Amino acid sequence: MAAPKKEGAPQNKSTPQGNSNASGPSLTVVGCGVKACMSKVTKMGFCDKHHDEYKFGLLTKTGDKAQDFEKKVIHFEDFKKRKEKSSKAA
Repeated sequence: MAAPKKEGAPQNKSTPQGNSNASGPSLTVVGCGVKACMSKVTKMGFCDKHHDEYKFGLLTKTGDKAQDFEKKVIHFEDFKKRKEKSSKAA
């Protein structure tokens, strides 16, 4: 004889009733969060190059350009030049 089911016991924790995995959003990340970039993701959903741009405020967390992109990109380019210059001097 089969053992009787206990009342209140959880039935199937892995898949909620009424939802199928095919219709739900995919959680796998293919590439960088920027639309045209297919580089490997390294930090926070971005590749190394785009993560630096995200940290500086050029990109939003969805990978789109910031509203004040033109203003920030000038400062970012100056920052990169100073960073390269300091790494060459060391």
